[in-house]
Amino acid sequence: MSKIAIIEIQAGKFNPHGKTIVSNCYIATIDVVRVDYETGECNRANFTVNPMQNEAKMATARKLPRTPFESIAWDVKEYLEGCDFMGFSIRRLDLPLLAEEFARSGIDNFPHESVSIVDIQSIYHQMEPRNFAAAVKFYLNREYLAPQRNTGDVELVRQIFERQMEMYGLTDLEQLHELSAFGKDIADFANLTYWQDNGRKLYWNFGKNKDQPVTAEDPFTIWFLRNDFPAQSQRIVADYTNIQIF
Repeated sequence: MSKIAIIEIQAGKFNPHGKTIVSNCYIATIDVVRVDYETGECNRANFTVNPMQNEAKMATARKLPRTPFESIAWDVKEYLEGCDFMGFSIRRLDLPLLAEEFARSGIDNFPHESVSIVDIQSIYHQMEPRNFAAAVKFYLNREYLAPQRNTGDVELVRQIFERQMEMYGLTDLEQLHELSAFGKDIADFANLTYWQDNGRKLYWNFGKNKDQPVTAEDPFTIWFLRNDFPAQSQRIVADYTNIQIF
């Protein structure tokens, strides 16, 4: 285990026509703790952006920073380059949304799907099925106060993870990655597809076709590629089926 970026994203829901969580959201803040577990180096960065597509949509937009994500996308990429990723429920929104924002900014295939992902919520729910407040109480023996949200969670994530490693003897990154994905070889950050047969066969992980193979002939595949789903997920399906994205 080497360099890990622990991320916590806050997002604004400013797209009423979005058909998925990711397409409906835009990043407002990214809080990152970057830890190198080989050297012990640890540093923190915060990126604050304006999540609005159109500032005229809301009067409150005047109170938001004027910097859109695309204007700092390369700086964020440089900071995260070479890192694997960790967070609390990171697979549900944080990482899919981060990948989507990079795609919106013209930076394709970052983060790359080969990165390892440690979701401490997945590990925690399998070891001690509860919520984040209970995790703070159980692992750190302290009360979780609601005002901590949005300001101190990313540091608590790091502390909980290190306590999990100590309690459960979890030190191998690949083991942590598999445990975070509930044993599935997840193909995309939004958890819409997964691999079987050592990465040779792609399967759906949602909807009426869940656990069914992805095929070029299936109308579900065409529907998926034509509709509003995360760009990274669509690219993986398109590459696998050799279908040009519409």
